[in-house]
Amino acid sequence: MDGRQDCDGYFRSSVGYSLAGSTGAVRYQPWGLDKTGRNNGIRYTGGFPGCGRILQCVILSEGAFDITVTPLVRLWAFGRTPARDDLPPEAAVQEQLRSVDYHRLVLKDQTAFLPAKGMALDLGGVAKGYAVDRAFEFCRSAGIEDFLIDLNGHIRGYGKPHWRETWQIGVRDPFDRSRILGKVTLRNGMALATSGNYERCVELSGQRHAHIINPRTGYPVTGTAGVTILADDDTTADGLSTSYSVVGLKGAGKLLQRAPSVEVLIVPDEYPTEIWLTPGFSRVFVPIPELSKAVRPLCPAPPKPCCSY
Repeated sequence: MDGRQDCDGYFRSSVGYSLAGSTGAVRYQPWGLDKTGRNNGIRYTGGFPGCGRILQCVILSEGAFDITVTPLVRLWAFGRTPARDDLPPEAAVQEQLRSVDYHRLVLKDQTAFLPAKGMALDLGGVAKGYAVDRAFEFCRSAGIEDFLIDLNGHIRGYGKPHWRETWQIGVRDPFDRSRILGKVTLRNGMALATSGNYERCVELSGQRHAHIINPRTGYPVTGTAGVTILADDDTTADGLSTSYSVVGLKGAGKLLQRAPSVEVLIVPDEYPTEIWLTPGFSRVFVPIPELSKAVRPLCPAPPKPCCSY
């Protein structure tokens, strides 16, 4: 396989899924992958759980969500002990950035192979969403009619609560954790996931940094305070919430073109608070009264002309 232009097609043929909506031919396995070294690279065996939906997020986002981001996560030491107390040197960021590239990931026969030493997979960006989907599938197969699964803001429900006709979910204000931006009405089977710089952050060299790393620059994301995604499954919602956190409001229109089947809420990291919503999200979202005038429309970017005359 030579050339980046062939990689996306190779992914689709290797794992048997398409961007049209199939979740893939690969069997779901218990979470966790065994690792064995080979040719200075790393091979993951024992199944690649939910890989169709995970790689769909990677490809749709054009790498804004990249599961090979591990070298950068290690460098910044988010969630690790001991934690950093200063910014990593620019040279170190650029060195680790060379090991981040989803195009180099090879998937075949229930195996994921990364060809270069230092590369590694990080599925933390979809782990909670995947767990919610598995729990949802279990509840449905067990015949449970009314339930809501909530794993730290990663939510999927079915049926209704006994006290009202629909499940209503509050979207937390990223600037004030004591209040919500508004409520979302969650339809049967729909999934919701939120990413925000309020969830986990670190202070390095006197500056606060979000825990989400931009795999294109090697640095924590800036400009986006919170993202909430509505999708048909929570693995997709989880992966794309990270993607929109990375591209921000500026890149959201283009990503909406590539992923039209999800609904999006974005809160930029600026004051006064603005809530940007896709049309589908606005139909199921009611802001709190004091933020009713903060709502803005979020629409796909118009396609660029393929030629000029």
